[in-house]
Amino acid sequence: FDMRGIWCIFGSSVDTHQQVPSCFNIAHRSSDCFRFENVNHFSKCVFGFYRLTIVDNIYGMQPMRITVVSNQSLKVEPVESGTYEEYKLNKNEKVQFVKKERFHSIETFPKYDVNVNLTGN
Repeated sequence: FDMRGIWCIFGSSVDTHQQVPSCFNIAHRSSDCFRFENVNHFSKCVFGFYRLTIVDNIYGMQPMRITVVSNQSLKVEPVESGTYEEYKLNKNEKVQFVKKERFHSIETFPKYDVNVNLTGN
């Protein structure tokens, strides 16, 4: 399916059910359908996503699941506002951090590289 917006909360001090309405802030990403999922073995954790139904109908919704395949404890760190992180999957199926970059801060506007050509008709 075509994912258009992902929203999640990990380790919130506020009940996640009270924060679910904020998922609608990404509703403009797709008007077709959305889904919320709790992750039962993590406290205060919920996923939400919007998707388009171009390829499949709404009955083709896929669940999002986390499967722990080791006895290592998982560490969840917040993503700093105005940044994105890039990871890659190694040949041995291990996730490796590649880079973290800032795309804008509260004081600055995002940089848009737009070329506009105006022609008279």
